[in-house]
Amino acid sequence: MHSISDITLISDLQSLSKGILVDLCTDLNLETSGYKIDLVRRVQDYIRGSSNNELLERANGFLLAGKTSCRWYKLSSTVTAEYITTKIEESYGFNPFNNIVIPDIDHLASTPILISAARGAEMTDIFMRFMYKSGVTQKAYGNELQPVVSTSVSTVYIDTETGIVEVRGDTKKTPQIVSELMRVLQQQVNVDEVTAPFNAEIAEIADKIDGELIDATSKPDLVLEDFDDDKIEAIGKILNGIDQFFVSGDGDELGITLDEANVLFGDERLSIPFSALILSGMDKVGLAGDGELRNLPLFAYLNPRLDHHTGFIRFTLNEDGVNKKYTIRVGRESKSIYFNTPVNEMVIEFIRRKVIL
Repeated sequence: MHSISDITLISDLQSLSKGILVDLCTDLNLETSGYKIDLVRRVQDYIRGSSNNELLERANGFLLAGKTSCRWYKLSSTVTAEYITTKIEESYGFNPFNNIVIPDIDHLASTPILISAARGAEMTDIFMRFMYKSGVTQKAYGNELQPVVSTSVSTVYIDTETGIVEVRGDTKKTPQIVSELMRVLQQQVNVDEVTAPFNAEIAEIADKIDGELIDATSKPDLVLEDFDDDKIEAIGKILNGIDQFFVSGDGDELGITLDEANVLFGDERLSIPFSALILSGMDKVGLAGDGELRNLPLFAYLNPRLDHHTGFIRFTLNEDGVNKKYTIRVGRESKSIYFNTPVNEMVIEFIRRKVIL
């Protein structure tokens, strides 16, 4: 039966950073010099030809991880890994746990198809690999344009102990992949998408992993579309008046500006906070910092008026006595987390345990 290294493709190795590839070569007792493609070929050749399971096991934690997006689902009922394995074997014309079947590129479509599967390090773990056509570009050859097909591979990780289904890869393909998984299980088990962590504030996810919210893209919670030019100009004068006050210390001029704005806004000034006025007309607001964003005065002031839909979180994880920093991007609308920093299985498991379970 396949192990993780058996179902690793060269595209998986190419997606890893050079630093991780150097670590893999070091762990596999391979030469670490040369360009990235040289490291990829050495690791690939080793995986194909080696039977040293101990060294391969040390490398497995990196092979299907790297920089990737994840969406999570929960099985509706408890099933065993043996049950899922049996259903997978029954559903295809080959045994994906013993064979890798990569279709001819001319027969590949945008619908993901299973090409291989493996059991994980734990008996409750299952990995499945799905391939699909992800795009077509036109390449010039003489006076003709020839189509060049791009392909992508997504990974499904199933932990039957917790009932978690994790889909790694293009999040837009996730629904199709999950539908195919349900077909394989013959609708005897349903799945529900894990949405609870993404319905809360992104800052809450940062707190769960002791991380720092370092960047946020948001939408104002109040859109004021009926502001005329005079009101927009008044808001600008208020901000400019505040600047001038700190330069000159003259509060009289600022007072005049505020009084004029009060008259212009009339009853509206009683119901609309000034922070909402500042954000009026903006479809998207981006705030970023070198460290914790919530420590910035501007963020604290505007935050009550903002609905954050994307956020970057930096966190530290101790691996074998060494503290390493990682960055993730949380998408509330896509219900996904993207690992901006290349990671291993330990890091993904940490996020899954702290945020998803």
